[in-house]
Amino acid sequence: MAWTETDIARLVKLYPKTSNKDLAVEFGRPVLGVIGKGRGLGLKKDYISSHLRQQSAAWSSKEEEALIELFPTTPNEEIAERIGKGLGAIAKKAAKLGLRKMEFWSEADDEHLIRLYKSLRYNQLASQLGRSRLAVQIRVITLGLDSKVESWAESEIDFLRKNYRGMHFQAIAQELGRPCKAVAAKAGRLGFAKNHFWSESDIRKLKE
Repeated sequence: MAWTETDIARLVKLYPKTSNKDLAVEFGRPVLGVIGKGRGLGLKKDYISSHLRQQSAAWSSKEEEALIELFPTTPNEEIAERIGKGLGAIAKKAAKLGLRKMEFWSEADDEHLIRLYKSLRYNQLASQLGRSRLAVQIRVITLGLDSKVESWAESEIDFLRKNYRGMHFQAIAQELGRPCKAVAAKAGRLGFAKNHFWSESDIRKLKE
């Protein structure tokens, strides 16, 4: 779904001080779609005054391990969402641990992505480019390429089967990196959705 001029104006206004998760709900889009559009517009998070900023809470060993694993190839916005820390805390901790980002996307990387993104799965592209799947998906959106609608892998179906009763479709969609409507439709086709509890946010997103 294309971004309208009204959507873009609202995104520019809200982006600095609103979490990507909240923006995804606000605009009825996947989190990665919000991140990609924000990057394409050159928007930045105001993590100093934003509600995303957290006080200097102690980092658990599990959070540090996740940061070490994710930091080189994953956008800080996504790390913040997954770990539950503010962008400032992410940057400060990464510096303290001596972590470094991979180089920005080179012209050769972009050319490789543009040439092959329609014929390869995101996981394959991520492996070839040495980046996370999410980073590749966001770069596709940032470059203005058509988003890929991939066939469902068995692992994704297994995740849906195991979690559809206890998780809202929105949470499942974020975990799988797919639109909420696509998750709901897939669950319905597989017969998983009969007894699922539909939250108000689920219903609102499906009506959009």
